[in-house]
Amino acid sequence: MTTFLILTGVLLLAGILFMLFRTQVLINVLKGTYNGRIDGANKIHGYLFIAFMITIFVGMFWYNEIAKKHYLPEAASIHGVESDLLFWVSMIIIIIPFILTNILLFIFPWKYQYKADRKAYFYPDNQMLERIWTIIPAIVLVIMLFTGLKLWTNITSDAPANAEVIEVMGKQFAWQVRYPGVDGKLGA
Repeated sequence: MTTFLILTGVLLLAGILFMLFRTQVLINVLKGTYNGRIDGANKIHGYLFIAFMITIFVGMFWYNEIAKKHYLPEAASIHGVESDLLFWVSMIIIIIPFILTNILLFIFPWKYQYKADRKAYFYPDNQMLERIWTIIPAIVLVIMLFTGLKLWTNITSDAPANAEVIEVMGKQFAWQVRYPGVDGKLGA
């Protein structure tokens, strides 16, 4: 682990030094004293974006397999089963857009890297597209909110009429439970 951290630190330091020298090149470009081409690293950066995306996704799914045993324990009640189901459905609803947007985030720099024969297209705005990517997440979040609210109302509702009343006292490392007597009432 120490070797990995040292190697990572050396790589980060090399990256920082490279960027410092790159900044000097950009300053010379602004001054008009640099005659070379500054677009040579675009292809490298595009492929590095793809490599980084693959590394991150492989690491994410690999860690998921390792950490799976530490996920939610087996539910001890009916409400626990319902809350666990709500949790996993919410995770799926969140993870799918996360993966899609990150794939687009890393593929676009590779696909649209600088090429001398290609001109950039100016796309001013699209109000319909903005409405869609605002309204759809809002609807999904409202549905998730009301589903959670329904579950919370179900959990905190009154107990059924035939439920047994007990007294439970939580202590630091234990529970003390007192059941009613033959008459069905707590107390002496």
